[in-house]
Amino acid sequence: MAADFQLGPAASENLKKFVKCIEPFGIKGAEGTILRRAGFSKADGNGSGMVSLAETENFVLFALSEQIDDEDEQKDLFKCYRKCFKYAFDHAKNLGKSSGKVLTGAKTATADDYISFTEFRMFCVYLTISAAMYDVFTLVDGGDEGVTEDDDSRISLEEFLSGYKVLGGLGFKALGNIDSDEKATELFHSVDTNHGGFILFKEWADYIKKEEIKEKTHIGTLLSGDLKATKIPSSGSSLKSTPSKRSASIGGRNVTTSGRKKVGSSVPSAVHTNRARVSSSSSPTSHSAKSHVVVSPEIDGVFKPRNTTKELKDFLKSIQPYAEKSAEAKKLRQAGFRKCDGNGSGECSLAEIDGFILENLKADYGEKLSSKLFKQFRPSYIVAYNAAKAIKANARGNDDDYINFSEFRLLNVYLCIYACMLDAFSTADGGGAGVNANDDRRVDEKEWVAAFNQLRTRAFKGLNKLKNEDEALSVFHEIDSDGSGKVLFRDFCEYLASAEVESGTKVATLFEGKAVKTLNAAYPVEQ
Repeated sequence: MAADFQLGPAASENLKKFVKCIEPFGIKGAEGTILRRAGFSKADGNGSGMVSLAETENFVLFALSEQIDDEDEQKDLFKCYRKCFKYAFDHAKNLGKSSGKVLTGAKTATADDYISFTEFRMFCVYLTISAAMYDVFTLVDGGDEGVTEDDDSRISLEEFLSGYKVLGGLGFKALGNIDSDEKATELFHSVDTNHGGFILFKEWADYIKKEEIKEKTHIGTLLSGDLKATKIPSSGSSLKSTPSKRSASIGGRNVTTSGRKKVGSSVPSAVHTNRARVSSSSSPTSHSAKSHVVVSPEIDGVFKPRNTTKELKDFLKSIQPYAEKSAEAKKLRQAGFRKCDGNGSGECSLAEIDGFILENLKADYGEKLSSKLFKQFRPSYIVAYNAAKAIKANARGNDDDYINFSEFRLLNVYLCIYACMLDAFSTADGGGAGVNANDDRRVDEKEWVAAFNQLRTRAFKGLNKLKNEDEALSVFHEIDSDGSGKVLFRDFCEYLASAEVESGTKVATLFEGKAVKTLNAAYPVEQ
């Protein structure tokens, strides 16, 4: 029987491999049911009959291992499409409606927060669709096929204008009629629903879903949720009992419901979640808990901002409590991380960190001012995120693409430090303090020279040396190492960090290669 979803002709090779592994589990019929029983039992390790988002990762790893022998390739495909799993999960768990009764041992969780076997077939279908959506997303994000070091999990207008012409052959009608820069720009602003200047994956996927439903395509019908969940075939025994040794085929390989092919140890292992885990909604609000945290004048005890804008002071007031080292601050971080990590996976993506920041600002300042502050400092978030997620690489040699709780305190430190850098950078960008219509996130020589008197009053060593126009020009050309005549924010950050390291300041420990080992020795990694 044919699969519910067919890839477009321009699908990437990675997507074809991923879908080939997942697709058989979503096919209707007896053979598909046998495969799903094997796949569901892999996810439902505790035999509860319900599967969390974190547990579905066990199934994905199993499905990849059944068709791909190379463990490194399994790992690469898993990481490549991991960010789209939640979108598929959220759609599938809403198909079957429960009584709304809170599960035994849980605070607020109901069966609607998990996937049952009746919803599992459509989860597999949604997984192929969301993977295709994400594949298209990454084609534009960073300007290259697949996930590369240039990707930051969000698409700027510049990236969209550079990449929209390839979208037509990727299987989605919603992306088929973009034939000019004007249409592309209009579409970009339609998709960017939070007006943050970037398209996030969820915004991207929601737009495609809306348009496919509007056009009444088959994909739209699937995503609409107007479906009946698959009934479990009567077999005389429940899923919780030992499955019979019935076999089905995936890509020419036989799989039995009792078969247990071991996934390679190099592949990230998924998490078995506790059904009684406290939900984020049961935690104290960050706004009330934050008032009990004593905030130091120095960020992390190593950097004291000077001559800042009011906007930066407001931003730091909202975020810095999460960076403190006290017991009260740790409780605040625990509550904040639970809210940020909505799926309970123990890891947070850049998009989830964005949400954490925005929710904090909203709680502290209301809708209007929070939106302004969020947008003003948003270019610094990815720099802070990349610095924090490199902690494991520096300290333990196993970097990944997410933030875990042991990295969360330092993430908040970096959010504060890089916001200070952006605040200084914005003084020169556009010729005035803060963010305005003249800012283009790059500073030319004229803007730099005009602003050096303001820049040198900031607390960074690299700016204190701007004593006169000649020294300001010398520093500008030092930062502009490629001779483009423009200094980007990334270049600015690298220069300031290097200057702190050269001067041996306290804040230099955050930027040195040994920084994390040093910090974790002084302040043990949180668990």
